[in-house]
Amino acid sequence: MKNKISQLIELVRSLVWILKISYSINRFKFIVRIFVTIFYVVLPIISYWLLKQIIDTSLVLKSTSIDVIKPVLYLIALKVSFDVGWYFLDSFLEGMFKIMRFDLEAYFAVVMVKKLNQMDIEFFENSNFLDLKQKALDTYSWRTTDMLNIAFWSFYNLMQIGVQSIIVIQINPVWLILLFLFQIPAIIILLKIGQSAWNIWDADSTTRRKYTYFSNLFENLSYIKEFMLYGVGDYFINKIRQLIGEFHFNQKKIERKRVVYGFGGILLSNFPGLYITVSLLIMLINRQITPGLLTFYLSNLAAFSLALSNLVKNINYGYEANLYIKEIRRFLEMKNKIDNVPVLDPSLSTSLEVGMTNNYEIEFRNISFGYPNSKRKVFSSFSLNIKSNQKIALVGENGSGKTTLIKLLCRFYDVQKGKIFINGVDINNIPLEELRSRFAVLFQDYVGYDLTVEENIAMGAIDKINKRKEIINASKMAGVLEFVNKLPNKYQQLLGATFEGSEQLSIGQWQRIALAKVFMRNSPIIILDEPTAAVDAKTENEIFNKVMSLIKNKTVLMVSHRFSTVRQADEIVVLKAGQIIERGDHNKLMKINGEYATMFNIQAKAYN
Repeated sequence: MKNKISQLIELVRSLVWILKISYSINRFKFIVRIFVTIFYVVLPIISYWLLKQIIDTSLVLKSTSIDVIKPVLYLIALKVSFDVGWYFLDSFLEGMFKIMRFDLEAYFAVVMVKKLNQMDIEFFENSNFLDLKQKALDTYSWRTTDMLNIAFWSFYNLMQIGVQSIIVIQINPVWLILLFLFQIPAIIILLKIGQSAWNIWDADSTTRRKYTYFSNLFENLSYIKEFMLYGVGDYFINKIRQLIGEFHFNQKKIERKRVVYGFGGILLSNFPGLYITVSLLIMLINRQITPGLLTFYLSNLAAFSLALSNLVKNINYGYEANLYIKEIRRFLEMKNKIDNVPVLDPSLSTSLEVGMTNNYEIEFRNISFGYPNSKRKVFSSFSLNIKSNQKIALVGENGSGKTTLIKLLCRFYDVQKGKIFINGVDINNIPLEELRSRFAVLFQDYVGYDLTVEENIAMGAIDKINKRKEIINASKMAGVLEFVNKLPNKYQQLLGATFEGSEQLSIGQWQRIALAKVFMRNSPIIILDEPTAAVDAKTENEIFNKVMSLIKNKTVLMVSHRFSTVRQADEIVVLKAGQIIERGDHNKLMKINGEYATMFNIQAKAYN
C-alpha cells in the first residue's frame, strides 16, 4: 500500500512539473484552458436540469395549444443553446490541446538538444547513460504531451466528480461511498499492467539502442558501399528483424493481459452504477421521484460514473506515463561532473588575455587519471611542460595516452590528481567556454556538415559567420579556395549528399575544410590529433607544411603516426603506458637509437 501511495505522490509531482512547464510556455493559453474546462463541466449539468424541467412540465400540460406549451418551448430552446455551447467548447478544447501540444513538443525538442549539447563527454562514453539517453529520446516527444493531456483531463474529471458528488449525495450518501470504493480494485489491476509494460520497456532499452544502431547503418553511405561489395546487408536486416521480434513479442504479451484484466477492472468499477440505476427505477415505480428527476439523476450518474472511470484510467495512464517521464526528468536533471566557474577571476585575466599575447605555456603537473569504470590508470604522476610558441609532437603506440592528454587539456575530463596550467593559471579556474576558446582543435574524427561551404568554415568561429573576408582568408590559408571556386555556387554551395543540389567532396577536400575551421578560429593554441590519418602521405605533408608555415607564433600540440610529419616538430615526446620514455628533436632521438628510432626506421622501411 505504501508503494502505491508513493507512486501516486510521484505522479502528482510529475503532473505539477508538466503543468508548470506548460504555464511557463504560454500563461494566457493555460489560464484560458482552465476556465473553459470549468464551463465544460458546468454546461452539461445545466442541460440535464433543463431536460428534467422539460419532461416534468410536459407531463402536467393540460393542453397542446401554443400558449400552454410556450414555456416548454423556451426551455427546449435554452437546452439546445447550452448543448450547442457544450459542443463548441468540446471542439475548442480539442483545438487548444493540439496547439498546447505543439508548443510543448517544440519546448522539449529544444530542451533535449540543449541538454545533450551541455553534457560532459564522459557521459557519451558510458553505456548506462546511453541507455538512459535512448529512453528519454524515444519518448520525450509524446510522453510529455500525454502527461499534459492527462493533467488537464484529470482536472476535468475531478471537477465533474466534485460537482456531481453534491447531486449524488442528495439521493443517498451510501451510493457515493460505493462508487468510490469499487474503483480501488480497478486502479490496482490497471497499475499492475502498467508496471509490467514499463518493466519490458525498461529492460528493452539496450535492444532499442541496438535496433537504432543497425537501422542507421542503412543511412550511411560508407556502410552501404560495403553492404553492396560484401553482400552483408541481409545479415543486418536479419538482426533488425530479430530485435523487432523480441521487443514486439513481450509487448504483445502485455497487451493481451491488458485486454483481459482491463475488462475485469472496468466491469468491477461500473457495478455500483448498475446497482444505483436499478434502485432509481424502483423509486420511480414507487412514485418517490418524477420521470424528469429520474432522467436528471441517471444523466448525472452516468456522467459521474464516466468521470470516475475516466479518472481511474487517467491515473493508470498517468502512472504508466510517469514511469517514462521519470526517466526524462532524470536525464534532464543529470549534473555534469566537470565543474564550471561562472567568471574568470580578474586577477588571472591578464595572463589569458586574447589578442594581447599569443605566448601560451602549458604545464601538466603530476597528473594522474584513469577513465571512469576502468581500473587501469592512463597517467600516474605524469608531468609535461610545453613552452609558449613551441611545436610539440606526441608519439607512441595506441593506448599510450596521447589523445587522453588532449581530452584532459580541453577539460573533456578532469584529472583525479595533479593540475594542468595555462600561463600559470589552473584550468579548473577558467570558465569552460573561455578555456576552450584558446584552442583550435582538429581531431582524427573531424566532422563536416551538410551545409554550405561558408557555414562549414564559419563553424570554427560561429560569431563571424557573416564576415565573408575572414572566411575567404581562412579558406586561402587551408588551400580550400582552389576547389571552392570550381563549385557551382562557390561559398554558397551545399556540401554532402543529404539535400538536393549538394556536392560531395573528397576526403582530402573535407580535410581542408576542417583545417579552414582551425584557421578561422585563430586561437593561440593549435591541437592536431591525427587529423590527416585518412589522407595519403603527399596530402598530409602538404597540409602540415601549410600549417607550420602559418602558425609560427602559436603553441602547437600534435599527434601523428606518420614520422615524416612528426620530424617537423621542435620537440618530440615519446609516450609509453602513460609515461615519457624519450624526449627531444628528431635528430637527437635518432642518435639515442631508442623507441622513436625503432618506430621511425620501421615506417621508413615500409615506405622504401
